[in-house]
Parts: sequence; structure tokens; C-alpha cells
Amino acid sequence: MNLAAIAIEYKAVTYFAILLLFVGGIAGFFSLGQLEDPAFTVKTAVITTS
Repeated sequence: MNLAAIAIEYKAVTYFAILLLFVGGIAGFFSLGQLEDPAFTVKTAVITTS
């Protein structure tokens, strides 16, 4: 039996799995760190020669 036949035969399980993946994706997206302006350091150096 292939995956497509199983998905068609057990529609309720297929819909539930799709729903879980969708909700998990939405939850994962909103739990990402979202800094608008991330902190970074600007390293500068001054070189003087004579």
C-alpha cells in the first residue's frame, strides 16, 4: 500500500496530521526572535603614522 492510498483511506488521520503541522508551523514562526534593529558593535581603529 502506498502513502497516497493510506491518506485517502484514513482521511481523519490525514486531516489531523495536516492540522498539527500547520499549527506547529504557526507556533514556530511566532516563537522566532524578531529584533527590528539587532544590536551589533562597530569596531573602529585609528592608525596614525609620521
